[in-house]
Amino acid sequence: MNFEKWMQRAAALVDGSAWLLMVPCLLVWYFFDPLGMQVVVLWLTHLPVVVGVTIILSRIVFPDIKLSELIADVRGGNVAAAVVVARLLVFVGLLVLTAAGWAK
Repeated sequence: MNFEKWMQRAAALVDGSAWLLMVPCLLVWYFFDPLGMQVVVLWLTHLPVVVGVTIILSRIVFPDIKLSELIADVRGGNVAAAVVVARLLVFVGLLVLTAAGWAK
């Protein structure tokens, strides 16, 4: 694997949208530790963290797929792009369900 491809995949680790989901939830998780609130906060913050990790994993697995470009193609009537978008959404959805079930 060449260096550019490796850097593109490594860039997924600093993806802003994933960290935007995870950091606020992790901060809430860290600061609120009373027993009653701990359960509520843990369950409320659990899924966004899992989704953030899923975003990172999907961008590592599919670094060449740019969803914004595909959506524009779908709006233009490209059926192949619509199939790729649908499959990517199913993949990410199943990955979220699997990760949430595993972490439970």
